Amino acid sequence: MATLYNEREQPVQLTFQDQERRILSQVDLLYDEAGRLIEEAQTRSDEPIAPGTEEFNPAQVAALRDIFTVRNGTSMMLRGAGAKPAAKSAL
Repeated sequence: MATLYNEREQPVQLTFQDQERRILSQVDLLYDEAGRLIEEAQTRSDEPIAPGTEEFNPAQVAALRDIFTVRNGTSMMLRGAGAKPAAKSAL
């Protein structure tokens, strides 16, 4: 795992790597002007999402990745298509 920090020494990016140091997952953290965490977004590597998805077209891969992307602690899959963003929690 590797962590990048901003000028306030707050973590702004976490990357999870395999033994060959390929990025498997990344979490980006966004803060407001007061230094409060306002968003966290997790993305995964470009490796195939699951067996059998290697032949998906780019739009299908993007849609599938969106389903499993986590923003503000709530996965898109749990919120459903067209749902309003989850309420921001105070951390």
